[in-house]
Amino acid sequence: MTNLVLTVAILIGFSIAFQPVTNAAASQYIGLASLMVVSNGLVFLGSIAYAVLSRESMSWNEIATLRLDLLLGGAIYGLLILFGGIYVFPRLGATFALMVIVFSQLIFGLMIDHYGLYGIPRQPLSFVRIIGVSFIFLGILLVKTNKI
Repeated sequence: MTNLVLTVAILIGFSIAFQPVTNAAASQYIGLASLMVVSNGLVFLGSIAYAVLSRESMSWNEIATLRLDLLLGGAIYGLLILFGGIYVFPRLGATFALMVIVFSQLIFGLMIDHYGLYGIPRQPLSFVRIIGVSFIFLGILLVKTNKI
């Protein structure tokens, strides 16, 4: 099971690295609006396929009463990631952009863990965690200045 989880995590990293680059390139040819329709349309169709194949029961009453931040949060974040990646990657380059993205993910991850947001098991902020994230920041400085 651990190997499967790590493999999925690696595939997520691959996707995060390549999605903005391919989207930026595609949007130059077909435009951002067309790309959004195709990209999100595929996600929509994939979601329907998953819902049908998983045979997971869906309660429209529960969906209708779910807090908006929980119901729409993932979609809004997804749109920000899609638009942001298309804007940022060509301007900063893949390495620097990904380092800044990973750094910000870790900062917000520390906050999520520390406060146990959205039911995540609480893991208090510690000196070791801060040092670990600081190394990423140091890496950003090294990549940006290109000096040692």
